Amino acid sequence: MIRIRILGSAAGIPTRKRFNTSIAVSVEKRVYLFDAGGPVSSLLIRNGIDWNKIKAVFISHLHSDHISGIPQLIQSMQLTKRKKELPLFLPQGGIKVIKEYLKLLRLDQHFLPFKLKVSPLQEKFSYRDKKIKVSAFPTTHLLESYGFFIQTKKKKVLYSADIGVLGDIERFDNLDLLILEFAHIKPEETFSFLSSKKIKKIVLTHIHPDLDDKEKEILALSPPSLKKKLIIASDGLQLNL
Repeated sequence: MIRIRILGSAAGIPTRKRFNTSIAVSVEKRVYLFDAGGPVSSLLIRNGIDWNKIKAVFISHLHSDHISGIPQLIQSMQLTKRKKELPLFLPQGGIKVIKEYLKLLRLDQHFLPFKLKVSPLQEKFSYRDKKIKVSAFPTTHLLESYGFFIQTKKKKVLYSADIGVLGDIERFDNLDLLILEFAHIKPEETFSFLSSKKIKKIVLTHIHPDLDDKEKEILALSPPSLKKKLIIASDGLQLNL
């Protein structure tokens, strides 16, 4: 079974009930973190997820609402004496900066009880272990921005991260779950696009502040064919596939 937990579901501005973007994907006892907006460490605790069980962290792009929680997450692991290596994947342009920032905060390798392995994402990036395969694909949100195609033996999940156009995810279909950002594309365009896809469940996340508390209005805009499989994300939403 694969368990998806939406830790933070806000877009660039957190709201009174939504924090910034972060998603935990669990396969058995292994946890994989996709994006790490603030306050991801607190959200992991509140959702009963041990940050020291995180197998790898994947950062889609370098906007602060997707990466600002990284320093506190690493400090939390440091203070709880994590031992296992932590692979951290992010766009190439951020590697030097994040290393210097962690050094400034005394969170560089010299001060850590575990190995922090920082590696670049690229168009043909692929991560694989015994439980999961994660492939990155470029999006047009930024010069360096990526979405993630997540596969286990039986399930296929697409996390769009932030996109510029719906064409960024056009080639993906026959999914068990699509986690789609809802802040940068007009709702009517999104729903028209989704109507042509064979996707079992769709979670709309990265909710713009103007749409906070308007879940019913969002669902009312969707065609009848989507209503039964469409979910508006909230912080703490859990799905089991």
